[in-house]
Amino acid sequence: MGLIIEVLIIVFCLIILKRIINFYDLDTASASPLITALVGGVIFTIAIIFTGTLADYKESEKVPGELAASIKAIYNDSKVLPINDAITSGMRTHIRQLLHAINSNFRNNNWDLDEINSAMEAINNDIGQLSVKGLAPPLIVKLRAELINIDKISNRVRPLLKHHSFLRHTLLQNWQ
Repeated sequence: MGLIIEVLIIVFCLIILKRIINFYDLDTASASPLITALVGGVIFTIAIIFTGTLADYKESEKVPGELAASIKAIYNDSKVLPINDAITSGMRTHIRQLLHAINSNFRNNNWDLDEINSAMEAINNDIGQLSVKGLAPPLIVKLRAELINIDKISNRVRPLLKHHSFLRHTLLQNWQ
């Protein structure tokens, strides 16, 4: 909603500027077909650029929520596992380390996949140990599915931060 208000304010200012130019008869350039064609071409080009950027902007708004939901799901699942020993408590510690790594990356406006992948590898090892201990296969699959979802999302964040500097603010704002 804030973007719409900003655009309306800019448009309102431009309309006032145009009225002042017309009132004081400062309009020295006449509108020929060539000028109108160039203006139309520029507007068309800007529209194409905004269309691509808007899709990335929407993606950047979805990423923090999806990432937080997956981390919360895997953490909550680790608390209700029927095997309650050092492996599950270690897994929760590794999940908190993953969350800390993601938070520090967002706050520093960078995305260090090595740090995030090492935290995810520790969680993956915990899941493997739970599998060896006889955890039910559907629970293993659910934990692995959430971990894979976190991996997919974390791999989508890096291009968003790298190519669109204004999206860093959106990602950080939505993560908090």
